[in-house]
Amino acid sequence: MNTDINYGKLYSDYINNGTGVRITPQSELFSNPLMQPEADSFVSSAAKDGKDDGKISFGEKLKNFGKGLISPVTNLLSSPKNFLIGTVMIAGGAALLAITGGAAAPIMVALGVTAGAVQLGTGIYKAANAKTDAEAEAAWQGMGAGTTSVGLSVLGSKSALKGAKIKPQGGFIKSTVQCFKEAPAAFGKSFANAKAFFGINGAKANSTSKTKEPAKAEEPAKKAESKPEPEPAAKPKTDTTSESPPEATSTTKPEHQKPASITKKDGTRIELEYNDNGTIKQSTLVDSDGVKTVKSYNENGKFQRSVKVEQTDEGLVNYVTEHTRNANGKITTRKTVVELDGKQAYDIETTYSYDSQGKHTGRITRSTSADGVDTLHYDAKGAVVKHESISQPNPTEPVARATEQPEAKVISGKREIEQHHDIQGLNGGIRKASTMQNNGQALDSNQIELLRSVDDAFESLTPLDKDHIFYRGMSEQVMPCMKKFNKALEVFDSARVGDIIIPDSGCAYTACSKKMASNWAKGLVYDGSVGRRVMLKIRAPKGAKISCNLEHGGEGLFPRNAQYRVLSKTEANGLLEAVLEYIIPKS
Repeated sequence: MNTDINYGKLYSDYINNGTGVRITPQSELFSNPLMQPEADSFVSSAAKDGKDDGKISFGEKLKNFGKGLISPVTNLLSSPKNFLIGTVMIAGGAALLAITGGAAAPIMVALGVTAGAVQLGTGIYKAANAKTDAEAEAAWQGMGAGTTSVGLSVLGSKSALKGAKIKPQGGFIKSTVQCFKEAPAAFGKSFANAKAFFGINGAKANSTSKTKEPAKAEEPAKKAESKPEPEPAAKPKTDTTSESPPEATSTTKPEHQKPASITKKDGTRIELEYNDNGTIKQSTLVDSDGVKTVKSYNENGKFQRSVKVEQTDEGLVNYVTEHTRNANGKITTRKTVVELDGKQAYDIETTYSYDSQGKHTGRITRSTSADGVDTLHYDAKGAVVKHESISQPNPTEPVARATEQPEAKVISGKREIEQHHDIQGLNGGIRKASTMQNNGQALDSNQIELLRSVDDAFESLTPLDKDHIFYRGMSEQVMPCMKKFNKALEVFDSARVGDIIIPDSGCAYTACSKKMASNWAKGLVYDGSVGRRVMLKIRAPKGAKISCNLEHGGEGLFPRNAQYRVLSKTEANGLLEAVLEYIIPKS
């Protein structure tokens, strides 16, 4: 008896479901049988308009397109044979993912999109060239089936990337494109994982590791092969796991074996320790300046604590940050303590609140220093809804702090306007109204109220009790459409030492740390042109009313139309540096 199975006939019988209607092989080239339209609907009972000419009504097109959309389900349940084939195909896909450790998932998405696109394109072509109503109906059902294939593949793209242990870079469209880009590498990884699944890799590793240990020698041997050192250096490589529990070698999967140290181009060195499940347990970062930061994580890889140590001219500075999380893994408190030579200088603690559904509802930030306690209440959108300030009766002189920590923190009384954060979004309107006012133009009622509320807020602040230093970094805009924002730079270009200038008619944000301000002094690049960088050092005298807080290492917000005297000005290598003195406005 001939036991050969005619798979081509079996496939044809499944597609046609016994109707005897053949499908053009080209449309089946990339298609999943379950994604084909119902075969019995390919036979038109009669031309609805009395003409069997391939031209069907919009309603018929929509109806057949809909049949195509649900054809994967209807075909699966149309007969026991189809149900068996569909079940085998689903099980096969699941088995493939299991064998490859999920690495094949991006490939399956790419193939699904490709198959659906081919089927959709074929349906469009056939619909345009249909000679009979039956052909037109079949074409529209093909388009529906192709749309389903593409749609399901796109919707599964993010899950496919995560299954392959690849971080999605965006939404479903970007993730689908990413699947196509990752497909070549995913194929190689799938092949390697499949070999490992069937024990092929293990035998190969044992033969090259030159150790007498069987399975446990596999991973160290693989690590040794990936290094450029000579073969003898591979033997002591097992010592790299000595910091982990002994059983980590056998319980940790190959993909969890990650580098123990990384050195970046700028000289920064990162040393890593891992949990048994492969997540990072601790990272130690030492930058090119010797500043050391140690971060600890929980078993799920969530940040818990960091300690930053920096030796400065004023002493040893410690920055300790700790997170507390609830049962759902969400942060409930974040606390940062700054110490100098073991003595606490100040601390900032933020408490986060959530509703019964776990949705963030707001936060409270409390800053404590030698002067007292400053508390800010924020809503879910980050807007300040309440500001409380409690000063010490006789504040002691704060501990000197290195790296230009927030100078403005020594102010007693009200130190921050309630609109401190909102000014960022209001500055456009403030600048326009201020410029109109400076030019003697009439303002409408809304503009008048805006300027009044801002001016009154700054007027209510407690004056600085001593001189302070602030920094402001800026970048020259080089894109043609952005050059209109270079007005402040034009003011500095034309200014001479001793001049009094108004570089910004709005409210200017500044940092208490030069290092923080330098983040805004970058050389922007566009079409081969590199923009200049600007770094301003601003001296705010005692008695000035500046809105200050300790966020981002400390920041200060100056009133609108602030005037400055230019004390010095130099430019070299694309960097303009100037020292300014803030002029307190006359009441």
